[in-house]
Amino acid sequence: MELCDYYLKYMNALCEGTLAAPEGIALSGETPEERAMSLQAALKNVSVPDFVRRCARAAGDALPDGLLDGFHEEDFARALFARMALGGAPQPEEPPAPAGEADEPAPDPDAGKHAFEVFCDCLMLDENLIAYLIDVLKANDRAGFYKLSQVTTHLDLDPDEFLYWLAHREDYAETDEERACAVILDACLDRLRAEGQMDVAAALLSGDRMTFDALRCEAPELRQLPVATYVWFEKNYLDRDYPLRFVLRCNGVQFPETLKKEPDMTAAEIYKALGVSGEVLAYGENILETLRPRFAEIDARAEINQAKVLAAMQKNRVNATHFAASTGYGYDDEGRDNLERVYADAFHTEAALVRPQITCGTHALAVALSANLLPGDELLAISGKPYDTLEEVIGIRPSPCSLAEYGVSYRQVDLLDDGSFDLPAIRAAISAKTKLIHIQRSKGYQPRPTLSVAQIGEAIAVCRAVKPDVTIMVDNCYGEFVETVEPSDVGADMIVGSLIKNPGGGLAPIGGYIAGTQKCVDRCAYRLSAPGLGQEVGANLGLMPSLYQGFFLAPNVVSGAVKGAVFTAAVYESLGFRVVPAASEERHDIIQCVELKSPEGMLAFCKGIQSAAPVDSYVDPVPGDMPGYDSQVIMAAGAFVQGSSIELSADGPIRPPYAVYYQGGLTWYHAKLGVLLSLQKMLDAGLVTLP
Repeated sequence: MELCDYYLKYMNALCEGTLAAPEGIALSGETPEERAMSLQAALKNVSVPDFVRRCARAAGDALPDGLLDGFHEEDFARALFARMALGGAPQPEEPPAPAGEADEPAPDPDAGKHAFEVFCDCLMLDENLIAYLIDVLKANDRAGFYKLSQVTTHLDLDPDEFLYWLAHREDYAETDEERACAVILDACLDRLRAEGQMDVAAALLSGDRMTFDALRCEAPELRQLPVATYVWFEKNYLDRDYPLRFVLRCNGVQFPETLKKEPDMTAAEIYKALGVSGEVLAYGENILETLRPRFAEIDARAEINQAKVLAAMQKNRVNATHFAASTGYGYDDEGRDNLERVYADAFHTEAALVRPQITCGTHALAVALSANLLPGDELLAISGKPYDTLEEVIGIRPSPCSLAEYGVSYRQVDLLDDGSFDLPAIRAAISAKTKLIHIQRSKGYQPRPTLSVAQIGEAIAVCRAVKPDVTIMVDNCYGEFVETVEPSDVGADMIVGSLIKNPGGGLAPIGGYIAGTQKCVDRCAYRLSAPGLGQEVGANLGLMPSLYQGFFLAPNVVSGAVKGAVFTAAVYESLGFRVVPAASEERHDIIQCVELKSPEGMLAFCKGIQSAAPVDSYVDPVPGDMPGYDSQVIMAAGAFVQGSSIELSADGPIRPPYAVYYQGGLTWYHAKLGVLLSLQKMLDAGLVTLP
């Protein structure tokens, strides 16, 4: 027995007079009803556990250990409702089945029933529940209705939908004739109620055959019935639903003729609900009007890139067998191998290595560099110092297992002040030792322009003229599908990137790719796995559907991210902040740099981006230490795939010029919300003033 069982037991015993009133509880009255009234008054100042404890003492009962521990009023009420729905008595426990025997499970009596039918069946078990329902409905107490529906059906039923369903039960009749009969019978009941003949109405609802036959001859409504039989009447009308509907109507409960439809929210209302003020929304909409031509150009490029990816998939005959999972060594993994052919064709290269075993973009770059550089070789970076996380890979900042430890030397040629290649300096820097040339397409954590594919092609041509056999690698992270051509189209031997950035389309949970010449890719595969094994091993671990689907969606996802970046640039440029690139400039990656002038500005901006997230929107980003960075970094990201940079995010190191790097957005509309909320947080913090 549970606490509610003891409670009901003692309540019944006190009302029936079979248990003397315990200490501190005074009862009066001769009848059970009178004693119940006085008991109700007495219990206002006595808690449930205290009441049960006193009654047990009076009855000489020993309560089970722990019965009164951890009392919770709502849980008790829920259990009490359930007991009342079952008639108020504890249910006998089933005896344990004999060892070695397994009884057939009892059929579910509610199987196939509508949830509202189950709800009605439970209510009709106890008049108190019906009375409670009437009070709840008349008071429009939605919380009380949800509590009652949870107790009876374990579902959150809607009171308006329930009343509408109950009011239109005749609509569920099998034929038009039966529906007409139901309407006639309803009219008869309503007349009987109006005339005060409630006893006759109750008899009709109870299924009394004599009452039905008498009324069938006398009542004007029932005389309209077609050749109706008592069997039909009993089958179709004497359901529990109809008596309950009648009882509710008699007690003044209003039934809706139609279900109310919530009025459609305006865009302003939607954004207000999401935390964007009308002032910020209006400012953003005015800027958007100036960007419509740019957005049309972005869409046109996305269409070309989508066709390119689709053509690669069709050429390689992608089919459902390619989505099968593999484990262990991964030998003969056709789905994995075909995906690599798709990447190679889409990027116009001889081969590709696309693997979940490549953990991130930095890992992919490290594999490509270490596979194609030997002791004594020189690595030449011609786009300035690489991204922060590569500094330890190369050995610019000392680290175990860096290229420097293995005897690879490093030099760099900085970009010119305008962010373009210093072509004369590049010519002069290439020497006999130069084995591999590194180009970083994107800006990284530097407020410089992203390099276009055309610029990269020009630099590659200069390098080839000086040393035709030099290997040229482009860090393609954040740049895939932003233009209609890739660095591999203009002479790069390898392009390298991450699957949780552009080409993963937001679906790839991990991975990286290296696409390029067969020779370079082979060496990368040997470095990633082991000499002699190369691409033959590496199970896909069931990730093929996500990798294929993500790559297919990537051109569209990237277009939304680019629109978000352009919008960000236009908004903040209009408020006097330096942005890179400018709103009017062509885009070559998805990253937008905004110099916010202070740590407070970075914090407010990132809070806005975080509050727009579908995941962890309630979290406030704070600066912290991160591996591979020499400054604290603040990061805002509410991503389905943790760390995905094609999902809406913003981050940056807390150091002058206090630049935040905005990127991503699986859809343009999500990116738009993120930008508006970043502006809202800046406005709320007093860091900007809207003109």
